[in-house]
Amino acid sequence: MSGGRRYIRAPRLERKHHYEFSTGAVLCDAGHDADRGCCGDCPFAVYMVVTLDREDTAHAFIYSSTDGEWKDMDSTHSTATLIKEGPGLLLGSVLYWTLVVGSILALDFNKHVFYEIEQPPNAAYEYEDNVQVMETEGGVLSLTAITICSLKFEFHLWSRRDDGGLVGEWVLQRAVYLDELIPTGPPPMAYDLPVILGADGSVVFVRKEDGIFQVYLETSQFKRLCDSNNIHNIYPYKSLFLLEAKAPKP
Repeated sequence: MSGGRRYIRAPRLERKHHYEFSTGAVLCDAGHDADRGCCGDCPFAVYMVVTLDREDTAHAFIYSSTDGEWKDMDSTHSTATLIKEGPGLLLGSVLYWTLVVGSILALDFNKHVFYEIEQPPNAAYEYEDNVQVMETEGGVLSLTAITICSLKFEFHLWSRRDDGGLVGEWVLQRAVYLDELIPTGPPPMAYDLPVILGADGSVVFVRKEDGIFQVYLETSQFKRLCDSNNIHNIYPYKSLFLLEAKAPKP
């Protein structure tokens, strides 16, 4: 980290509109290869997606650090639900965010178009909004979720059998009781359901009643990060996303 900070005002909307919810991502805009290393002093772009309070639509804006201005991407998408608070995912030229119920919102910033990808069958009923979009080995669009099964918390990992486009199939890659990954104590109550706060590669961050845990999916190990459970999201920091879509080395 370079220690530098930049305050950027949110884009202005027409007076009749307010944000119902917004999210975004910061991407390196230097055009160099991921192996170059730190992007702290490079030009960057901010992609911001908002849900407008009087319209069931998602709307996209882009900010360039080079000219210091927000631009409307002229990209809108009708959606019946809100964007889920939490980190997004960059694969190729597409940014993905989890919607609150049943879908994943995708923004192709090269084509300036939105589209939705349905979550696995019955996901809206089984997981409600306790899901998080993530990347698994090989750059595969995946989804992690937690549910209750036979009075136990069960962790599910789904992967998509395509490049993340509209046509594809979800495959359940892993289903494991959470107490095999994290100590869970007595049988759960519905209101004790662990919450997924974010994901970073093969690592998932989970909030339980007794603290925040970092779960390593590849090794089935965990690490307690803190005892507090008053955290709603975790945005893992490695560096800026690169537009070439290859993550920089930590």
